[in-house]
Amino acid sequence: MPNHHPASTSALRITPAPRAPYASATGTANLDPGTRPTNLDPTPNPKTRPTWKPLKRLATLPVAALAAVGLAACGGTPSLVSSPAGDNLPPAVDTTRLEQVIAQTNQAAQGADAARNSAQLGPRFIGPALVMRNGEYMQVTHETNASLGTLPLVNPQALLVGQAGAFPHYAMSVSGPQGGQSLHVFAFVQSQARANYALWGWVKLFPKVKFPSTYKPEVASPNIQPNSGDYVMKPGAVAQNYLDVLVDPNHKSKDLFDLSLDSFNGTFQSRKAQYAQLTQDNVGLQFSLNPSVAEDGIVALGTADKDALVMTTLNYSMTMTSDKKLEISALAQAYTGKSTAGSTLVENHKVTLLFRVPSKGSGQKVQLLGAADAIVGMSAN
Repeated sequence: MPNHHPASTSALRITPAPRAPYASATGTANLDPGTRPTNLDPTPNPKTRPTWKPLKRLATLPVAALAAVGLAACGGTPSLVSSPAGDNLPPAVDTTRLEQVIAQTNQAAQGADAARNSAQLGPRFIGPALVMRNGEYMQVTHETNASLGTLPLVNPQALLVGQAGAFPHYAMSVSGPQGGQSLHVFAFVQSQARANYALWGWVKLFPKVKFPSTYKPEVASPNIQPNSGDYVMKPGAVAQNYLDVLVDPNHKSKDLFDLSLDSFNGTFQSRKAQYAQLTQDNVGLQFSLNPSVAEDGIVALGTADKDALVMTTLNYSMTMTSDKKLEISALAQAYTGKSTAGSTLVENHKVTLLFRVPSKGSGQKVQLLGAADAIVGMSAN
């Protein structure tokens, strides 16, 4: 089986070309997942299978800039407000301790990155962060030209600390400009009193988005509950409403979102159209792209302008179905334990999303500020 050359090597890279899952259809020309279908017969005979040129594998949806994004592209350094937010409780963790947590998380990440071993991430990575980083390790281990993006955890330019009180406790950090990388936002969770803060998720900010004003870490940011009625949308319902728009761009929920700078939605809709066209043009081969709500919950903190920063997750699957047996790539074999698939190959992704949810009565819409995307599993039938 030929080597595979994905255009994207991590969840945080841009891959503008359409792709299909890791497979080739036995009995046809090779459907190499490392290349894309550039010359499918424009007038296929419906009674025969087309001649296939190599297909490019579906990898992660582009979720950030085509080039590295600096501070200016993201609306400048986040504004930090020092005055307390009314009846704020004290911060759940002090700045020195949070900086130690970040340094320890970075140390764990460096060791695990070098070994390509997610077991070394625990207990500093949990939930979506652990699942997604493991997926990225799988990809760089089994794909010839894949590379692993560094998580710019150290030297953050902004810290957000949630209020003390009931658990879980939340904190966020915004990365500083490092080596031309796009800005990242990291979310940390302390699940109970005896637990350490651990990295729950991260996103890469889209170009041109403006990060909201936030409270300095010594002034606690309000903890936001999933069912809070203080916002234009309940924070716990953001993922489902956004999913409705991904599935149907004309869904009524579209009027609740400002999609003007949303790179993820734009590319998702483009991919759906491309796969629909591939299915229409080629006898015996079908492609689909299907999102679903994840079960990871949210991490949410209030901003200085009374909005909410809500980090949450979605899942989506990329499916390729053929009327012939499918050969599968090294990565697919690693996930499935199989060398071929009977007719269907599914590539599963997890996406972390960061939304700004305006306060009720503001007249503003919910905006996706950034995202991260990783392959987290594959199945073959």
